[in-house]
Amino acid sequence: MKINFENLQAWERIKAVLLSEIDWAHIGYSESNNKKLRELYDIWATKYDEEMPQIGYNYKGYLKESFAKSGIQKDAKILDAACGTGYPTLSLHNDMGYTNFHGLDYSPGLIEEAKKKNIYKSLAVANLIDTIKFETNTFDVVMCIGFLVSGHMGSEPLDEFIRVLKPGGHLICSIGVNIFDTDGFDKKIQQLQDDNIIQIDHVSEPFVVVPKANFGSAKSQLWSIKKV
Repeated sequence: MKINFENLQAWERIKAVLLSEIDWAHIGYSESNNKKLRELYDIWATKYDEEMPQIGYNYKGYLKESFAKSGIQKDAKILDAACGTGYPTLSLHNDMGYTNFHGLDYSPGLIEEAKKKNIYKSLAVANLIDTIKFETNTFDVVMCIGFLVSGHMGSEPLDEFIRVLKPGGHLICSIGVNIFDTDGFDKKIQQLQDDNIIQIDHVSEPFVVVPKANFGSAKSQLWSIKKV
């Protein structure tokens, strides 16, 4: 299903994405569609945290479990790539005691909402398809939750995520099950393993991300990947 964005009012655009059966590939990561996707998130930003529980947002528990299994220290320096409003990250802060977060997101509206949570040491607008503006070997953890899914981003950012990780650091990311092969994650992860750059720490079972939404059958897995 394609959307004629120009004929929809701002909030109607968000409802079209949230409450209709939409092929996210048609809003995919081309230059023009990327701008529309950013616009959608900018408009959605003030309602994002309110909407997530309503559609059964299911990342928080898996994220906390992955941090625990990976043995992430409480003082870890964490890059929250595609941080959004900080909605899942807040649970790491409040429930597990992590405090050293640095956030990046392509949507200025989402960044403004993230600032209100007062959990980030730094926040910046950034396009994750570009070079991340941090030095090599900077972070103990890079987390990317809910972004490596259909219509958002393929496997391109993985190299940059690994670059800014310290040796021994962990990339903790969700990857959509339906795009793992088609968007090159299988080949990229295998290549990084073959080159002795990463090791797989653990992978969660597939889980439905937003079971109460009309597009709720989409599944992801949480990956914990250790930089050698």
